[in-house]
Amino acid sequence: MDKLQELRNCIAAVNKDSTKFFEGNNKAAGTRARKHLQELKSLAQELRVLIQSTKNEKQAEQHAEVEQEEHDPQQYGQPQLMPMDPHAAAAAAHYGNYAHQSVDQDGGY
Repeated sequence: MDKLQELRNCIAAVNKDSTKFFEGNNKAAGTRARKHLQELKSLAQELRVLIQSTKNEKQAEQHAEVEQEEHDPQQYGQPQLMPMDPHAAAAAAHYGNYAHQSVDQDGGY
């Protein structure tokens, strides 16, 4: 959060010096304002990088937690079987009778 405060301080300095330049015709204040604007640009970029790296770290931590949960057999116990669709069960029972049918006594199927 220090970067955010630095950004605020820089904006205040730009405001102060640009007011002096535009309203008071103070050339040195214009130079300072331009210097603060350049610093503001650098601070904004540093803050962007900090935000992105923090976001990436949090995503990596969440990803690691999810992987830990997925690979931890003690946490969830035994896997539960999904209930079978009643139509699929009836079809399997019906066609299952034909799948392993042995040869009839008369040699046919």
